[in-house]
Amino acid sequence: MPEDLCDRLGAVAEAEARTVSNMARVLIQQGLERFEQQQAALRASATPDAPITPASPTPAALTPAAAPLPASPASQAPSARTSAQAAASRASASRVRAAQETDSFRQALEQQEQAEPRRLRGAPRRLRLNPPRV
Repeated sequence: MPEDLCDRLGAVAEAEARTVSNMARVLIQQGLERFEQQQAALRASATPDAPITPASPTPAALTPAAAPLPASPASQAPSARTSAQAAASRASASRVRAAQETDSFRQALEQQEQAEPRRLRGAPRRLRLNPPRV
């Protein structure tokens, strides 16, 4: 990884009060989610029934019989589409699970706030400070 990129990552991690490795993990997760969303949008916008119209007139040497058409999403292997859909559903399930865990944690904290404060048992222990050894 280039040194400039490491420096930028370190600056972002410091601004977010995270470790560099944790910040890298977060940014990779966000990048993958964004990539998966873009891929899903591209698959959704691609219609296999739409006619393919070339941007410029086709020369006589490249007639439709001579030139292969690009593969449409419908002609791709079903396992490739289902694995992408499975990955997207796992990612959304992970986000739902994280939201549920956050809600349950928040509720537990709110219940602790509503409860009466607990008293400390006994007097606090005193620290014994020894002079430094020379």
